[in-house]
Amino acid sequence: KDPTKLAAGVIADLGTCRLEILEELGSGSFGAVWLARDVDKPGDEAGAVAVKEMRATPGTGEAEALFEARCLRLCTELGSKKARVPKYVGERLFNKGTPEWRLWLAMDKADGVPIDLWLYGVKDEDFKTCE
Repeated sequence: KDPTKLAAGVIADLGTCRLEILEELGSGSFGAVWLARDVDKPGDEAGAVAVKEMRATPGTGEAEALFEARCLRLCTELGSKKARVPKYVGERLFNKGTPEWRLWLAMDKADGVPIDLWLYGVKDEDFKTCE
C-alpha cells in the first residue's frame, strides 16, 4: 500500500493535523480533491476539509504546486475576508525533488458544486459514460 496515495478511510497526517479521508469530490489531470474531516476535533468542530492531492504529471512541476500552497497559506495568514478564498489547513510533500513527487494541500471546503457541473451542467463522469 502506497502511503502517499489518498483513498476513503485513510488518515492523512499533515503534521499540523490528521484528516480522515471520506470521499473523492473530483479528479483531473493534475490530481484529485477529497472530502475529509479533522479527526482531532470533536463533532461539529471538525468541519469539512478539502484535500487537494497533486501529483507529478508531464509538464507540471513541483514548484508550481508548492507555489499554490504558499499563496493559499499567505491569504490565510493575511486574514483574507474574501468568501471565495478557502482557509489554509496544512500541506505535506512526498518524494521532494523527484519525478514522482506528490503534494497534499488541505483547506476549508468551499460550498458549491464541481466546476464541470457549474460550467457545463453535467459532471465529468457523465462525459466518460457510453451507453
